Amino acid sequence: MVWLLAACSPAADVVIDDAWIRAAPPGAHMLAAYGTITNQRGDEIVIQGVESAQFASVSVHESLEINGTATMRPAGDLRLAPGQSIDLRPGGLHFMLMGPTAEFDRTQQATIRLLFDDGSATEHRFSTSDPATPTR
Repeated sequence: MVWLLAACSPAADVVIDDAWIRAAPPGAHMLAAYGTITNQRGDEIVIQGVESAQFASVSVHESLEINGTATMRPAGDLRLAPGQSIDLRPGGLHFMLMGPTAEFDRTQQATIRLLFDDGSATEHRFSTSDPATPTR
C-alpha cells in the first residue's frame, strides 16, 4: 500500500533533467547544482525546501545583477504549474550547496532531496561536471 501513496504524491511526478553540480577545487565550502525541474502532475506543486545528507545546508538561490553589481539571494519557494519547467542554471536560479560533510570531488554524485508543501519529498541524483562541459 505504501507504493500506492508514493505514486499519488507530487514527488512522484517531478523530474530533474540534466542534473549537475559545478566542479569546484578541493576544499571548496560552497558548490552549486543545476538542472531543469519539470512538474508532470495535473496540479501545482510547491518546493518549500531542499536538503542533502552530503551538505550541511542546501537552499534555493538566485543570482542577479542590480545596478551593475552581481549579487545572490535566497529565492524562496518554487511554484510550478502543471507541465511547467524551471531551469536551474549558472547566473540564475540554482541550488546552493554549503558545507560538504566530506571532501567532495569531481568523481562524486550528490543526492538532493526536494521537500514539498504537502509534506512529501523526492530524491534526485546530481553528477559533478566541469563548468565548460555540464552533463547533458
